[in-house]
Formats: sequence, structure tokens, C-alpha cells
Amino acid sequence: MSSVKGPLSADSPYLASCWQGIERNGEEPGFRAARYLQIIRDLAVNPYWIGLSDQGVDCSQALKWIGHHVGEINHQLEAILQECLTCFHPDQRPETQIFAAPILSKAGIDGFCNLNVTPVTLIVDPGRVMCPDWYKLVIHEVAHGMANSAGHGEAFRNALAHLCLAFDLPEPPADAPRLLQTWPPYLANTAPALFWHLDHL
Repeated sequence: MSSVKGPLSADSPYLASCWQGIERNGEEPGFRAARYLQIIRDLAVNPYWIGLSDQGVDCSQALKWIGHHVGEINHQLEAILQECLTCFHPDQRPETQIFAAPILSKAGIDGFCNLNVTPVTLIVDPGRVMCPDWYKLVIHEVAHGMANSAGHGEAFRNALAHLCLAFDLPEPPADAPRLLQTWPPYLANTAPALFWHLDHL
């Protein structure tokens, strides 16, 4: 479990804001990516879920790609996160940040919500989901943050139902708790490894 607590940056309450947009400080992309992934491991529920070792690609090439593009991806995910949070009254919204990262297949998940750090931290693997459905993966993780629960119980379902209504998605089932683990349904990327090194952005 991550031990990160309290403010994560001297300049900003959200470390995520330091990793959005285009990087212009001249840092070598591979080094920047390695530093980024270490930060993500420190914020992860399980640091051993984060990595490139099972991606089936040249890791050095993937690191360079992450160094060049992760800010742009995080910027897109941040926009989705903010749209989700505006569905709730300001007093209900937990402080939340989001990051993209390659999640190893052994984790068996496409994203997770760490409630034990401040701000609440969402980490998602956009390579595992087709780009038009990224928002569905973010919705699922935001529901965990709103419910303040890693499980898929009633509080989670209520938060998820609220988000699905706001985004005009089917309501999560009340009588099939196992379906809640992957709700709302999204289109999986059949070649997730390619996401982290192809120049597709």
C-alpha cells in the first residue's frame, strides 16, 4: 500500500497537474518516463501492477513514447475526470487526481482507485480501452472515489448510477453484482501493448 499522504507537490495540491500537457524542460524522454512510472508506483495500490515487462515491446522505445506523450494523455483524462466530478454537488466531491499508466496483465484490471492517498488517486491504463470509451473506464473509477470504497457495494452502485444517468449510459444492474465490476461496459483494445509505443496521438 502506498505511504504517500498529504500534499504531493510544493507548488500544487495535485501532483497530476505537473504531468499534464506538453513537457518543455528539455529532460530526456526516457528518463522522464522512468521517473514518472516510479511516481505512479508510489501512488499505486500495488506498485507491482505498474510496468512494461509484459507489453511485448521494446521497453526503451515505450519509455521514450511515454516521455513524449503521457502529459497529453493525462490532460485528456483530466478533462474527463472534471466532467465526471461536476455531476456531483461541490460538497460531495473528494479531492481527486488521475494518471495514465501501463498496468501489467497479472493485475487483472484496467484501472484502480487508491483511496489511501491524498488526493484520491485514479490510475487507468488507456491502452486497454479503445479511445472513445476512455470515459467509461474513468466513470467506473470515479464511482469508487465517490463511494469511498474499493468494493462494488450499494454505495458504489449508487454513485455509478448517478454518473451513468449524467452520461446517458445504461443504468448499472441492481441484481447482478458481478457485472458492476466492469460497468459501464466498454470496448477493450485487443492489442494494448501497441498503445505504449506507436505514434498514434
